[in-house]
Amino acid sequence: TPIVTAEQTSATPIVTAEQTSATPIVTAEQTSATPIVTAEQTSGPLAEATSAEAQSTPIATTLSVSQSTVSSMSPSKSAVPSQAVTSHPVTGPAQENPTRSPDQQQQKSSNSSDASKTIATVPSESEASTTTVGPTSTQPLSTVGVSSSSATTVSVTTTLNASLHVTTVPAAGATTGAALPTVPQPAVIRVITAGKDRVITLPENTVTVFTTIIPHPQSEDENKFEYEWMFVSGPNGGQIDNPHSSSAVLSELVVGVYQVHLKVKGPDSRVYQDGINITVLPVPRVNVPPKAIVNHPSFTVQYPESSVVLDASQSHDEYDTTLTYRWIEVSWPIGRHLKDYDDTDRSVLKLHDLKVGDYELKLIVSDSDGAEDSALVNITVLPERDDPPVAHAGEPQVIQLPASSVWLNGNGSSDDKGIVSYIWKKLKGPAGNDQSGSSTPYLHLTNLVAGDYVFELTVTDKSDQKAVKTVSVLVKPANDKPPHVDAGNDMSSVARSIDLVARAWMEEEENGCLECTYRWVKSSAPVNDKSRLFGNTTLTLHVDQMIAGQYVFTFTAASSQGKSASSSVTLTIQNAADVDKPPTANAGSDVTIRLPNHMAMLDGSQSTDSDDEISRWRWTRLTTSPAVGDIANGSDHASALKLSNLVEGTYTFMLKVSDTFGKASTDLAMVHVLPAAESLRESLFEIEIKESASEFTENEKNILLNSVANALGYAASSAVDVYAIDSRLGRVTIVLRVMDAKEDWSALAAVKQLRKSQQMLNLDVKESSVTVERINTYYCLNNCSYHGECEPLSKQCICDTLWMQNPFRAHFGQKVSNCDWNLLYVAMVNMAMLAATVGLCYCCFRIYGRCTVNRIKLRARGQKGYAVLKKANSDEDTSIPMLPKVSGRGDINDISDSEDLLFDTSSMMKANSRLKTSASNGHHPANGKALRSST
Repeated sequence: TPIVTAEQTSATPIVTAEQTSATPIVTAEQTSATPIVTAEQTSGPLAEATSAEAQSTPIATTLSVSQSTVSSMSPSKSAVPSQAVTSHPVTGPAQENPTRSPDQQQQKSSNSSDASKTIATVPSESEASTTTVGPTSTQPLSTVGVSSSSATTVSVTTTLNASLHVTTVPAAGATTGAALPTVPQPAVIRVITAGKDRVITLPENTVTVFTTIIPHPQSEDENKFEYEWMFVSGPNGGQIDNPHSSSAVLSELVVGVYQVHLKVKGPDSRVYQDGINITVLPVPRVNVPPKAIVNHPSFTVQYPESSVVLDASQSHDEYDTTLTYRWIEVSWPIGRHLKDYDDTDRSVLKLHDLKVGDYELKLIVSDSDGAEDSALVNITVLPERDDPPVAHAGEPQVIQLPASSVWLNGNGSSDDKGIVSYIWKKLKGPAGNDQSGSSTPYLHLTNLVAGDYVFELTVTDKSDQKAVKTVSVLVKPANDKPPHVDAGNDMSSVARSIDLVARAWMEEEENGCLECTYRWVKSSAPVNDKSRLFGNTTLTLHVDQMIAGQYVFTFTAASSQGKSASSSVTLTIQNAADVDKPPTANAGSDVTIRLPNHMAMLDGSQSTDSDDEISRWRWTRLTTSPAVGDIANGSDHASALKLSNLVEGTYTFMLKVSDTFGKASTDLAMVHVLPAAESLRESLFEIEIKESASEFTENEKNILLNSVANALGYAASSAVDVYAIDSRLGRVTIVLRVMDAKEDWSALAAVKQLRKSQQMLNLDVKESSVTVERINTYYCLNNCSYHGECEPLSKQCICDTLWMQNPFRAHFGQKVSNCDWNLLYVAMVNMAMLAATVGLCYCCFRIYGRCTVNRIKLRARGQKGYAVLKKANSDEDTSIPMLPKVSGRGDINDISDSEDLLFDTSSMMKANSRLKTSASNGHHPANGKALRSST
């Protein structure tokens, strides 16, 4: 792989030497034969060297760099192979840094021993005339040409101990004596590397990486480089501190391989790229041996059980999950050995066909590092269990002559493996009897005589274990006396079927009459009897389908000697109606309740009937009881009477119970309804809701209670207790009281507070569609001004005679119903108000008249008098008499001679008449002024 390559930009070749008009000496174009310079394109070049001046230089250059120097700058990497070193300007974004293959590492290592390597050469005339430098694209990366003059080599040594050879090669047929062109100064070739690959081991998770620039830039150029460190690939986690400096810190690394990419932009805007691999190894573990565990280290089984399962799957290793198992035989009885089993290398070992004896095995558990642990297992196989037999010779036998034979039963004997033999043997008894089946479970004895016998049964099992049991046989002498019998006592019954039980016994026998036979006979019966008898040969007789009347049944017992005895019993069957007794009514205890609790219950379930059953219940309210009060759910025809909506007073109810025959009895019970306690009366208040009872839900009730508690200043609804909920009027009415031990809330105070907050209360319960219609005290606590009574339902006052409601107090302010006003007082007040109104009107009229008079007087004071009216053509003087001044009392008739004249209506009329008379006589007012008058 070439160390240095020149990559073409997307637009213009990096170095272009235009061909002369003559024959081209060298052109760089890729051929299939021999490339002059080829290099893999990588994710980022380590160094680049270009010169814009080379575009005008018609020469071919050969660049040689000491391979050992390059190897020291970019050492081979362990985790990810080294990148190919390239030299070209980068104008686009950095490409991904691919890993180097092992072949490239080997080739690079083999080339490190060379002193130098020619990067670019000039082909001979026989080779292709063009070649391509750079990546394997079809576009030419660099076209290099020289003039046809001559060939010259120029060497430039860098600080890397690398030499740059610039050689001019004359074209074929060119003149060798021509002058050489001037060689330009080549660009600085830099090698930038991110350093060697790093390997760290947790818990170390931080690495510092450095940028190495060769040759080292001048001091004034050091700050002109731009750095960028980034993660290309790797596990999730890790971060880069100072990613834009020459040295970066990689921290918080986790287990895995990180590919870190370095991108450097030089002062000349060239971009250099390199990569480094950071391998993070996990924390080295310290191997701990595994733990060998067997489910049961000790087994005990009993033959014929011969299988055992040993489970070592609970064995474990702290770090290693790959465990190996080995089962080793330590001690083994004669028989099948452990090597005969196939699963001795597994965690579960299944052993079968084990023989009686003791086994010892060893389990060895190994991990992948070879560490081992072991556990011992002991197995004991016990011999097969064989319990001794159990003998059972049967129950003792008692017979009476002339009976002389009996069977003894030994088949109740048992053994876990089975009994192989039975042996019967007589131990005691009179001689002369015969027996058969002495070696079987059943022994038959015959020809027995009176006396006591004892027989022994011996049983033997397969292991020759034995068991012995004895049994006695009592043979009584013959008895010629008849048995004793008793058919029972005479009885009466209304039942149509009955059982009769008789007794029979012999004097010498404790268990009755063993050899007796029995027989029941119906001696007498009513006419048309159709009764049936069942069990008439036993001690118990069942008789059914009997009719009313008298029956006689006879019981007979006969002994084995033919002796018999009889006994009779009389049974009288009666009609139920004739013997039926009436039931006993029990209405229960009296009940006392206190308002506002208006419900009660009377319990008559204790009523009884000794010979029949109660078929009907009837509760009746006596006429002296209050009429108000409801019977719930038709309970007046049940054993328990349920009452509701009771009022203050005493209720008396009569319970009548009847049986199936119509017989009845009665009992009384009372319900005392007491008025509410004064403290309770003054604490209960009610809220009426504008919603039907069927639509009012429990959730709405809780919301309302919470709103009421908040309106009263409490945070929780528990401060308000629901005393009762009533829906008798079609709407729901909730009776409440405040449960606060610290503050005594009266009903009036609570109602007053809630009325103030009623609008807010409706807002609080708006979400539940509940509307508070009315808030009031539950009991009418209004004293109606002590002149009336408060109606309990509407809470309005009904005033006494001659008293009425104060409308101002009832409709304004507190809006409290009252009887404040007495009708007599109201009438007197109305009369006084009427008189006052009339007097006020009169005074106003008088004041108005006085004001009018005063106004007239004021006008009169402003005039000194009136001139005498004269006719224009007459010298006769006609004077109008002037009225005196009105007195201060406003009396127009009170005239003072010393006051100015004032006209009144009558004077004015007289004056007018005089004027008319004078005018008719030819006199006119003087000076042309009209007579002014005032009314």
